[in-house]
Amino acid sequence: MRVMLECVAGPHAGRQLEGQPGRVIQFGRSGADWPIPEDEFLSRRHFEVSCEIGACWLRDLNSSNGTRVNGRRVQETALRDKDRIEAGESGFVVQVTDLEEDKELTVDLARPRSRAASDLRSTRLMVDGEEASRALVEVLRRKSEPVYALVDAAQDPRILPLLKESGDRFQALRRNLALHLVELSANSPLLDTLPRPGGVYLTSTAAFADLKHHLGRLPHSRTLGDYLRTCTPDEYRQCFGPVRRYLAEGAQPGSWLEFEPEQLEAQRAGR
Repeated sequence: MRVMLECVAGPHAGRQLEGQPGRVIQFGRSGADWPIPEDEFLSRRHFEVSCEIGACWLRDLNSSNGTRVNGRRVQETALRDKDRIEAGESGFVVQVTDLEEDKELTVDLARPRSRAASDLRSTRLMVDGEEASRALVEVLRRKSEPVYALVDAAQDPRILPLLKESGDRFQALRRNLALHLVELSANSPLLDTLPRPGGVYLTSTAAFADLKHHLGRLPHSRTLGDYLRTCTPDEYRQCFGPVRRYLAEGAQPGSWLEFEPEQLEAQRAGR
């Protein structure tokens, strides 16, 4: 995986910098790896980008004016191809390119300088186009287990009305939370009508209420796909419980990662 950061707005527009695995790049007005003293709206150390093989993270360094990714103010988030970073009056575009060694198996990579589990592995699926949602769910249906989706209604105002019209069972994970658990019926209209494939799909044979309770207790249920790629082995196991497998978006467009508890145990046994 190769990550290129290109400045597209502000005093340094046109400059590029490549992120290397294991490297942490700080951006800011001064004292940073990429200093931009001309941008007076940047903090001295504003944000940093951390790169590993297969993963790239942005973390705001408690800046005064904040850091935005695709228009949303963030504290910490995974970066994907074509993401746009805005800080002060400067803007950057992320360019992610897969290398040959990434194609068959994506290693779930450690968040730099954290205790994340670098030994987790996930099977990569490449799915794209208008039929993406249906194709993804068909992959899970082959396991002969009920299929669910975690859908964030805050991402698009059309989502909640579509859930109500679908006839599929759904509930918010917690009160006043936009994240909903949806039980996808065999011919769910949501596979064709949701604005875009996204969020997280999962399979489970547990009762709906038990599954909802389990998912609602997870500390990172809104960003569960990113959490599965960066958590420790113990945290990884705790994410499953009644869940048999997860399917979450990868860093590349059309890339999805399938997580199973056995993947961690199989890799450990093969050491």
